Amino acid sequence: GTRLLHAAERLARDSEAISLWAMTALTNVRARAMFDAAGFLPVALNMRAYRDDKRGLIVFKSLD
Repeated sequence: GTRLLHAAERLARDSEAISLWAMTALTNVRARAMFDAAGFLPVALNMRAYRDDKRGLIVFKSLD
């Protein structure tokens, strides 16, 4: 997961993107820790993002 996230950030920066957005299940502790360690901030909840009404956590990182 971490290698893929870093590759996505490199591609975004090379493409002159100004931000990255992602979503993971609110209950996915490992993914949430990965995003946190990479500098992403939680910005919103998606109340029905997954089956069985699992909530999604939307995260954001500025590339400025």
